[in-house]
This record gives sequence, structure tokens and C-alpha cells, in this order.
Amino acid sequence: MGKIEISEATIIEVDWFSRRDHINQLREEGTDEAIAVAEKLEKELNDEFEARHEANKEAGKVIKEELVASNGDVDDELYGVADDQPEFDFSRINWGITKKITRMRIEFREIMEIAPEEMTTADMKRSADLTDQLMEFVSKTVTYIPRDWLDEDAPEGLDWGDPESLDWLQNASVRPIILAFNKAESLGKKK
Repeated sequence: MGKIEISEATIIEVDWFSRRDHINQLREEGTDEAIAVAEKLEKELNDEFEARHEANKEAGKVIKEELVASNGDVDDELYGVADDQPEFDFSRINWGITKKITRMRIEFREIMEIAPEEMTTADMKRSADLTDQLMEFVSKTVTYIPRDWLDEDAPEGLDWGDPESLDWLQNASVRPIILAFNKAESLGKKK
């Protein structure tokens, strides 16, 4: 069996989901003490996320400046410093939907822990089903997606409330939109 490499980004993402699940469990307890602890942990998690995001953004700018100096032009999106990002509105997402999203993330994590060579067809199908379900939640909140994230043949004026509109995303944009959704949800953004 081959060695499985796990990146630092994957570890950070799994840690984020684990901590987010713990926060949600505390909220489900419903006691004043549990809710207070959940709020404190959520603030810490959001502060860490913002700090890491800003550090990555600054590092991306430094790399970009170095590459521009040596090569001329660099794609901002590649280095995570692009200004044009998806926008979300979580005003229609209630606690019940949040719990469903959390459960999906737990299932996703369980599937992702399976070594690729041990993954069954059923595991792959479940992963695809979970992605589709998550994209339905994304469609309930997304209000804007940059045009360059879409297939070049995508029609103008797509209805982002329709999950099928997200089928126009480029393959390379699926993971970034899910990450953008997770970040916006964790920060409680309402644009």
C-alpha cells in the first residue's frame, strides 16, 4: 500500500470542520453555558480563519510581486488575491439547514478518510451525491459568481437559486466555491 500524503491545508480544513461540529453540538445542547462556550469558540475560530486568510493573501501578494518582476504578468486568482469573489446571503438559512450541512460535512469527511485504492463505487457515488446536496445549499445562498469561474459557453443571467445553474461552473471552480461558501457561512456574512 502506498503512502498517503496529507497537505497542511487538508489538516487545517479537517480541523476547521471538527471545531465547527463541536460548536454546533454545543449549540444543540441549548444551555446558556453551552451557548456561551460555543460563541467564544466560534469567535476564536473566525479570528483564526481571518488571520490565516489575511496571511495567505499577503503571502500571495509577495509571490505575485516576485513573479511579476521576473515574468511580467500573473493570474491573481491563482494566488488567492483576486478581488472578484462569489457573494452569499445566509438570511434564508435556518438552524435546521445548518444542521443538515454539518451532517453532510461529517459524512464527507468519513468518505475522504477512505484511501483512494479502497474506495468503492458506493463510496464514490455517495461522495457525488453529497457534493450535489451541498451545491443545492450553495444555490440557496449564492447571489453572485464571477464570470471567469464559469464555462465560457455559460449563458448570461443565470438564476443562482436554481442548483442546475451551478452546473455551468468550471471544474476548477467547484472546490473554490465550496470553500468560499464555507468561509462565508463561518463568518456569518450577509451581503
